[in-house]
Amino acid sequence: MRRKRSFGGILALIVFLLLIGGGIFIFTSKQFERNKPIISAKEKIYWDIKHPLKIVLKDDSGIKFAQAVLSDGKNSIVIANKIYQNPKKEEILEIKSPKNSFIYKQDKFLLTVRTIDSSKWNFFAGNEAIKNINIMIDSKKPELSIVNSSYGIRKGGSALVIFKA
Repeated sequence: MRRKRSFGGILALIVFLLLIGGGIFIFTSKQFERNKPIISAKEKIYWDIKHPLKIVLKDDSGIKFAQAVLSDGKNSIVIANKIYQNPKKEEILEIKSPKNSFIYKQDKFLLTVRTIDSSKWNFFAGNEAIKNINIMIDSKKPELSIVNSSYGIRKGGSALVIFKA
């Protein structure tokens, strides 16, 4: 009888030590980091829609998914949806303007950027970060008006023009 009790006690002690060791591994391992990814962007951005917006995503374990959704309050459209096969610690998400006429109807939009890292935290789902960015579409051309200019410019001479933009 003593052998059965001592064997069961030793087995329970081994299981207990394995559980404690596994818990310590999970809380100290880099694979199970709990930091959310960082989305580097201002709260309000002016966009000329000819050039893509560049948003920097950073994380210690690497970025594995990024998504950008543009919304005008009524309608929304996914304009970037990327899954990274080889997660890097820093990714640049390039957001190009949509091809349809959705963007030309208004000048204020809300861009929601969502990213997930490759951490094993949250039951292997990773950490998620979401950032809302107000987008102002700049579609007006600058207006120039001449305030004052030189009078009677001669060949080889110099001139001065003062303008207001």
